[in-house]
Amino acid sequence: MRLLSTKIISHFFKERLVLNQFSVVEKAFIEVRPTSDVAVGQVAKNVIFTSQNAVNIAFKNEKIRTILEDKVFFLSLIHI
Repeated sequence: MRLLSTKIISHFFKERLVLNQFSVVEKAFIEVRPTSDVAVGQVAKNVIFTSQNAVNIAFKNEKIRTILEDKVFFLSLIHI
């Protein structure tokens, strides 16, 4: 079976796929870039991040970090 991954996967995960008869093609289709044009006002009671890139970008901004204090949850998926 041929698998197209839309992000670069770990060497360990790719190795496991190959051992299970997968042909793997990797291509980073999404590029995340921070913007300096951030307009932040009120934030919902809680905020859930599903992207490590989004967390890193948001928390580098002092204003956003202050607003999000005590309101943030992180979701992480671990590839086995």
